[in-house]
Amino acid sequence: MVAAHKIWHNLDPVVTALTRAGICWRNVGEVVAWNNYSITASAFVRQWRRSSEHWSLLTAVRYDRGGGFFMGSPGFNVATYYVLDLC
Repeated sequence: MVAAHKIWHNLDPVVTALTRAGICWRNVGEVVAWNNYSITASAFVRQWRRSSEHWSLLTAVRYDRGGGFFMGSPGFNVATYYVLDLC
């Protein structure tokens, strides 16, 4: 995404990794964000908090695990956060 300067949703790698590892899961979700001013985790959390749709996904009771990453290049920073509901 950083190289392409575009963002998109793609849960396939997460689903594939969970399946290959034999992890039982019921639901998986994802939020993606970009900005051109900060590559800090707190900047992306602020962006997601300002969006009720994104924040409700991140804080939904039905998810019991989460994790993500962020990276950037000059003028384009991307963050992805996944939430999981395990069996």
